[in-house]
Amino acid sequence: ARKLLLDRDRFEGVQVAVASSTRYPEWAHTCLDKLVIDAASGTCFSDLVDHREIFPGNKGKEHVPNLARKTGLPYSEMVFWDDCTYGDNCGDVARHCKGVVCIRTPRGMSEDLFEYGLEQHARGRA
Repeated sequence: ARKLLLDRDRFEGVQVAVASSTRYPEWAHTCLDKLVIDAASGTCFSDLVDHREIFPGNKGKEHVPNLARKTGLPYSEMVFWDDCTYGDNCGDVARHCKGVVCIRTPRGMSEDLFEYGLEQHARGRA
């Protein structure tokens, strides 16, 4: 998926956000800032991120609504991928943020799951 995000022509105008309910937000910020996703250009993951919601909190009641306010986007224009295996963040977001396309990624993000989320969004399936 990182290669796909580097295709800025394809994703021009798309806002990328990160949400995490970690109890260690400073570590999460450091990881985003230091995770190199393209060695040739030195691009770090944080270079692709427009918005961050990283604090202990609820995805459906806090993180995603905050992102909607920050971006000015309606839920119907959002896709939420989640790798959580100990809770149901996708279910929580689906209940509280009607219209968001939610994609579970229990083994992490892959290009296939990334594309699947985009396809579901294009089809209007929340």
